[in-house]
Amino acid sequence: MRWLVLLTGGLGLLHLWLAGALQLAPDEAYYWTWSKDLALSYRDHPPLVAWLVAAGTALGGDTEVGVRLWFVVLGTALVPLSFVIARRSGARPGIALLVASAGGTSLLGSAGAMLATPETPLVFGWTLGLVGLLGLATRERPMRDGVLLALGTAVAVASKLTGILL
Repeated sequence: MRWLVLLTGGLGLLHLWLAGALQLAPDEAYYWTWSKDLALSYRDHPPLVAWLVAAGTALGGDTEVGVRLWFVVLGTALVPLSFVIARRSGARPGIALLVASAGGTSLLGSAGAMLATPETPLVFGWTLGLVGLLGLATRERPMRDGVLLALGTAVAVASKLTGILL
């Protein structure tokens, strides 16, 4: 468990540092302009990306870190969620830690944790939903796992319309 905490914290700090070191991409600037006029939907995306940018800039200001703050948090959360998925799938702790490492250093886990794009909350929602589905399969805590599945689906759908496929 200590290794999981160290891995998660280390990757989170690295992603936060990189988020501040890189200039905004054109798409990120586009989402930042959306965050100045929040709505329930935008021309080509559901609203979550703009809402997350607005929440981040409320805390971190109109800076690269502010724009990307919640995307770093969600991307970093993929590490322990990947660990939980591996454990619920029957993997031993060492293998589950390897899976968590892959989740946090993969393209979606790493690049997604540094850029403000709809893909990061989409992947987070899918991963959270998968944790709930695996829990429902074991039938240990169906109420909690049903809530995780519903919450994951809601996050995924609010990120991109393809989230409904969960």
